[in-house]
Amino acid sequence: MSLDLQQLGFTEKEDAVYMALLEFGQAAVSEIAKRAGVNRATCYVVLNSLLRKGFVTEAAKRGRKYFVAAPPDYLAQYAEAQSKKWRERAESARHMVVELSKRYKGSGSRPVVKYYEGVEGIKQIYEDSLTARDMIRSYSDVSELKDLMQEYAERYFRRRTKKRIYIRTIMKLSDYAIQLKRSGHRYLREGYLVPADKFDFTLEKYIYNDKVSFISFRDRFGVIIGSKDIAQSEKYLYELAWQAAKEYDREVEKKLKNPAYAGDASSSSV
Repeated sequence: MSLDLQQLGFTEKEDAVYMALLEFGQAAVSEIAKRAGVNRATCYVVLNSLLRKGFVTEAAKRGRKYFVAAPPDYLAQYAEAQSKKWRERAESARHMVVELSKRYKGSGSRPVVKYYEGVEGIKQIYEDSLTARDMIRSYSDVSELKDLMQEYAERYFRRRTKKRIYIRTIMKLSDYAIQLKRSGHRYLREGYLVPADKFDFTLEKYIYNDKVSFISFRDRFGVIIGSKDIAQSEKYLYELAWQAAKEYDREVEKKLKNPAYAGDASSSSV
């Protein structure tokens, strides 16, 4: 493994000075500067930086100042502390988003469109939906979701639930859709099943806050449209679709309860 301390956030000179001092254990600035290949003045600046971070301490011997390297295991402690700090900052940022979004005027009435590509891009869209201030309304072909990223999706369901974000979802009938509907009470999810032969949609749509997102699992891309007018119109249309989906769901459930029902749910006709 490479001993490149710059991977841990060291500058090039901090890397050189710390490694030189590590070999000495303790040394005067002139010795460190020579071993690290930097001039004396620069070495003082770098040592002061390392002192602030705890990688170096000072010692005096016979009136002369020496510097002592912190043991190597301090590197892991420092990295863990920094990681914790950034996690706390990220959590604070998530809390701030709600309030900042209320003040954000954007670019007037013009919609803001963001494009995302690949599985990681799709995950970013899901992460954005966790900023929802009220309910999420969705349409989904969850069989496509299962095939592409089931493990991530189910972690997402748990995280959404922990944030107390309720979701309504209209799902194209499939075995996985039935599973998600049956477990909905555990995940703040209310779902309706609609027959696949009548509603063969392949995109997933999320409507939340002032945003509408579209995800194509097959082509692995998605977009988020930020527009208060568009989102509000989509919410009205969704309420109409929700009422119709409720009727289709009743027909689907009757079919599923029929002892004669057998086979793959996704291929059934209701």
